Amino acid sequence: MSISHPKVNITKTSNKKYNKKSAFVTLFIYLCETQNNQILKFSNFKNVSKEKVVTNSNTLKISLKNYFDNGGDELYLLTYNSKDFNLYNFEEYVKKSCDSLTELETIIIPTLLSSSSLTMQNNLKILSFIGNYAKYTNRIFITDVNQEIIENNLDLLEECVIYHPNFKDKSGNIIASSVIASAMMSKLAKDGLFFHSLANKKILSLDSLDTQLSKQSLDLLYKESINPIIYVNREGVKIWGVSAFNSNFRTINELRVMKYIKRTLKSLLQEDLFEINSSSLSNKLFSKVNVFLYDLWQMGALEGDDKNEADFVENNLNDSQSSANR
Repeated sequence: MSISHPKVNITKTSNKKYNKKSAFVTLFIYLCETQNNQILKFSNFKNVSKEKVVTNSNTLKISLKNYFDNGGDELYLLTYNSKDFNLYNFEEYVKKSCDSLTELETIIIPTLLSSSSLTMQNNLKILSFIGNYAKYTNRIFITDVNQEIIENNLDLLEECVIYHPNFKDKSGNIIASSVIASAMMSKLAKDGLFFHSLANKKILSLDSLDTQLSKQSLDLLYKESINPIIYVNREGVKIWGVSAFNSNFRTINELRVMKYIKRTLKSLLQEDLFEINSSSLSNKLFSKVNVFLYDLWQMGALEGDDKNEADFVENNLNDSQSSANR
């Protein structure tokens, strides 16, 4: 079976909503020298606030509170003890913890640059690994960056999504841009609007940034495929860009939709992995894929005036079997 790459549509809207909310869960990774290695799942901040791991870290608590305040739905919190940090052990722990999380879409490490106590070299190694891991497992990695990374180390980052600068609340606390962006992505999915763009969406609970961007800074961010967050007069703080960083896909929506398609097809076809290679199996897979892509087209996620323009699925198993018999 062969499937042509569907063309992602980021402007068309549809009344049909996506209703499988659990397919778009966020993962927070938190490194600290005083934490145990564990993974927890939360559905609201009231639930989160009961966990000792959160109440012992004000920075993490602020990040998680802002995630839920800005519409974020379910999330996993993966904690890792970074004392005597070893990259190989960290990589193996992340893989072991996350490989089976089929509903996981977005990965962020919101406190890494501000409170992990690791060297910049180790921070960059972690960001590079998570970018690679997200790409390999068809997830979205939203990467926080600081000025040093923007000026000197962008070439070390793998495929990801970058927003800049960070947010600031009324108490002066800095909230990583990845927290707010992931919350907004989660809210869109929760509202059945997964295929809508974050660009030009108003931030729900924050109205200031930790720095104001000059015209020169904005031009640099656009050039580097970093999405600026700016203050729009009378409208508040908004994300002002749709670029995917270091990716074959130009926009964030293209990246999200294509990764979602790959994750879903892998899950859909998993149960048929060891079935006998037969025409009945081929027809079953052909039907599964066609129905899935048809639903996406109806929701406006794929371009085309009709289904045949949106994608093409070819059932070529019988041809392969004929060739093998000759």
